Amino acid sequence: MTKRTRKVGVTGKYGTRYGASLRKQVKKMEVTQHARYTCTFCGKDTVKRTAVGIWKCRACKKVIAGGAWTVSTTAAATVRSTVRRLREMTEALALALAPNSQNKARFARSNSTMTSELKPSKLGTKSYWDQVYNTEVENFETDGDEGEVWFGEETVEKMLEWTLSNIPPVNNPSILDIGTGNGIMAVTLAENGYDASRIIGIDYSEPSIKLARSVASGRGYPAIRYIVTDFINETAPHVSEDKVDGKWDLLLDKGTYDAIALAEKNEDGTSLASKYPSRVAEALKPGGLFLITSCNFTEEELKSTFGASQLDLEYQYVYD
Repeated sequence: MTKRTRKVGVTGKYGTRYGASLRKQVKKMEVTQHARYTCTFCGKDTVKRTAVGIWKCRACKKVIAGGAWTVSTTAAATVRSTVRRLREMTEALALALAPNSQNKARFARSNSTMTSELKPSKLGTKSYWDQVYNTEVENFETDGDEGEVWFGEETVEKMLEWTLSNIPPVNNPSILDIGTGNGIMAVTLAENGYDASRIIGIDYSEPSIKLARSVASGRGYPAIRYIVTDFINETAPHVSEDKVDGKWDLLLDKGTYDAIALAEKNEDGTSLASKYPSRVAEALKPGGLFLITSCNFTEEELKSTFGASQLDLEYQYVYD
């Protein structure tokens, strides 16, 4: 019997446990939400803080860095420093697992549970994300705003670069985007040569799926399927050609594991996040790829969690 080999990847620079700090900084911003923020790119007073704590101009669609806007409030310095910290916190860490026995021996751990746990937050609740995406749907229907890009467009570009290098469109891979949000990651792949009919985005939030479908159709990729699915508790969907095994060549996670880790524990005391690594392993084909972006966990924590020997996932490299 041959041992299954899969790969796992993560994108970005830093991996630190910023969940609590991030929430404190976002809360700190609430005192200034009455102020007007002017985008220095387009000159309009349309810079707003999104529900996930990132500043964005709704007119020119740019994600705004600290200092790229002006604000008419005495708290301007506080807001700017807070935005800089928020952007530093949301730098993404990148890991990858590869079919290399030496790497596996070096990075695998005997424990498949998280090495540390985050305190529960509203960011780990379905009701919170339903509310966020209901608002995003309204914005899209009103002015065509496609909604927040979790971790920003730079991270999407890094994930695309990694995917193009490791499993190019010529391989015709089946791709599952877990926790798709507004569906931009899936659309970006289709725009760069991947077969839209072999890409599926899933999310447990119905408003998220509604928004993603609208965004994909608006960009000319109605063939991408977006399906309401609870990845932890439900069988992941599949493309029609893969009905036999229902497994995937590539799984993508851009902040989904982070959000799941902020959920309340089950009645039996187990966390939803503890089930996630095994669900990933079950959904991957032998030799498949898993690319994950995280801001709540360090590199070592992700290695330990997803590199557990019983998962048959082997660490490849940090992608920066």
